[in-house]
Amino acid sequence: MTIIDVNPVQRIHYNGVINVSKLLNTIHGWFSAEKYNKVLEPVNKFKEATFGHDVEVEIVGEKKINEYIKYKIEVKIVLRDGESVEIIEGGEKKKGRQGGVVIEITSTLITDWQETMSKGKFSRFKHVVYSYILKPKLEDHWDTLYYKAIALQKTIKNTLNMSA
Repeated sequence: MTIIDVNPVQRIHYNGVINVSKLLNTIHGWFSAEKYNKVLEPVNKFKEATFGHDVEVEIVGEKKINEYIKYKIEVKIVLRDGESVEIIEGGEKKKGRQGGVVIEITSTLITDWQETMSKGKFSRFKHVVYSYILKPKLEDHWDTLYYKAIALQKTIKNTLNMSA
């Protein structure tokens, strides 16, 4: 299995009122619309802080492209000192958080995720197959995954009412 970081970490810094549930639903909806096979929340922390609450959430989405390539996008949301406030959206009162949030998006291309090339007859020819046959095709996947991460970033910015 080979893990390739497609782009540097994309960060969104935002300070203001955040509807955390709407943000999480938007991210999960984006993964669902893009047909990601596996979407997990390995980290979901909510704890008392000095001036409010700290919220940490990680969402990891994986999409199997074929028997050799898999996309992985990780979203890490960290809200520090979030004070509970009421938001009025469309005439409805909802609860939100006032504070600073940092959202990091990391996209990774995973090759040989089933480890078929590291076992058996193919293991001797792995370098040749990778260098001359697969690598030129992987560049298309790098671009695709890069632009998917940017699309997710724009979706999150729209949810936060930021200009993209």
